[in-house]
Amino acid sequence: MSISVRRNIAWSYATWATAAIAPLILVPLYVRFLGKDLYGQWLVISSSLAVIALAGLGIAQTVCNRVAEAVACKRTDELGQLVSTAFFAYVAIAAGLLTAAVIFSPRIAARLTIQRPSVVAAFLIFSGLSLVTMAPRIYEGVLDGYQRVDWRQRIATVSSLVRIAAIAIAVLCGFKLIAVALVSGAELLIRGAVAWFLTARLNRDLNPRLTQVSGRIFKELIKPSLGFFSLRLGGTLIVSVDNLVIGYALGGQYVTIYAVPYRLTSMVISLFHTALGAVTPTVTAHHALDRGDRIARGLVFATRSAVMYSTVAVITLWLLGPAFLRLWAGPGIFPGNLTYALELAMIPLSLLVSVPSTILVASTRHYTQASLTMAEGLLNLSLSIWWVRHWGLAGVIGGTIVASIVTTSWYVPIAAMKVVRLQKWDMARALAPGFALMAGALTLTGLLWHGGAPVSIARAIAGSATMAGGFTLLFMLFGFSEEDRRWMRSQVYRAVWRQAA
Repeated sequence: MSISVRRNIAWSYATWATAAIAPLILVPLYVRFLGKDLYGQWLVISSSLAVIALAGLGIAQTVCNRVAEAVACKRTDELGQLVSTAFFAYVAIAAGLLTAAVIFSPRIAARLTIQRPSVVAAFLIFSGLSLVTMAPRIYEGVLDGYQRVDWRQRIATVSSLVRIAAIAIAVLCGFKLIAVALVSGAELLIRGAVAWFLTARLNRDLNPRLTQVSGRIFKELIKPSLGFFSLRLGGTLIVSVDNLVIGYALGGQYVTIYAVPYRLTSMVISLFHTALGAVTPTVTAHHALDRGDRIARGLVFATRSAVMYSTVAVITLWLLGPAFLRLWAGPGIFPGNLTYALELAMIPLSLLVSVPSTILVASTRHYTQASLTMAEGLLNLSLSIWWVRHWGLAGVIGGTIVASIVTTSWYVPIAAMKVVRLQKWDMARALAPGFALMAGALTLTGLLWHGGAPVSIARAIAGSATMAGGFTLLFMLFGFSEEDRRWMRSQVYRAVWRQAA
């Protein structure tokens, strides 16, 4: 692993740590000072704003891939035209959507059961700032393409810490959603501006110029961008629509009961996704240089790591999560045993798709995946609306799981193996010991689970640490290959010697 990749991963985890700290600090403040209902309304607004993020139409990811390929192959002549074309495309999109947000926000608020004027104002403030930020934040993708993920993550880390402190102070001083929206939107604006400044340091030709806008390049961006847009749209329907469905069908209070425990699952998933995001530009560079063998070895190792990590996460949250939720968010913030178990099932399901998905996205071989992700999102929406009436919160998360199983969960791994020319049976043999250990550990954990029943935090910590530690040791011995263990030891030695030096 190169120094640049390690640096990118390290700063990505610094950003993840600040993202993990944010709910630990802010959720109790939101619940206490805003109340469950108003906090639920904010969650609904935040989920609806994920739709606004779709306005980028996938152009940013296409730009990132094109920049990474050009830098790897030393073909950077047209990057100025590429970035300028994408920048002004975003300016035009943002201007149109900002006008639409002002005109249609009252109707949107009514549809989402948002009745307070302050909540509508918060929606307008946050959505407006998000749209203004759209064009400058194209430079975050450019930094990734130059494999300076660490620069982007430094910006995100510092700005997130400032946002956490500012929101905490505002809420403690009695300010409500308008202040939260203003601070959150301002953070996005600052991140885009700083990324723009740092990109100019790398290459001054990447500053946006109307004279460099190219119709030919715009046409070349359309097909891959629409594919990434479909991935993003499907992902929004998969992830963000749950809160909207619950808020519409059951009310804002149930959004809080569902979303706060699910935040633990999301944090665990995002921890692994952080590493994948940091290495994606490197995968793009390897693909551009036709180094499929390296990508194949990485796919096997990363999938084994996902099996081990997801199992440890499920064990820990299975045994410790309910007690932690009572301590962290207070009594009553638990969705029930079945819903909670289904939320935890999303961890391995998500991670075992995200590893091969990284290869498809990095290699721009994502078109069929995009179609299936759209189908998954629409199926999830349909099942959630249908099943929430019959099974409540469990029906919502159940619809998400079923939609994933019948669409992307089976296709994405197979497609990624084809890209790197890895045989299915070779992959199955490599993963079989790890999956066997996973099945045994989760079965044993299920026998020990107390669900939402009161258990002391000390007992929960001891039980989860014992089970997770034992599984990790067994997986290191039998789940990874000797080559994997040798590589991991070399990385540890390098890190130790570098610190000593």
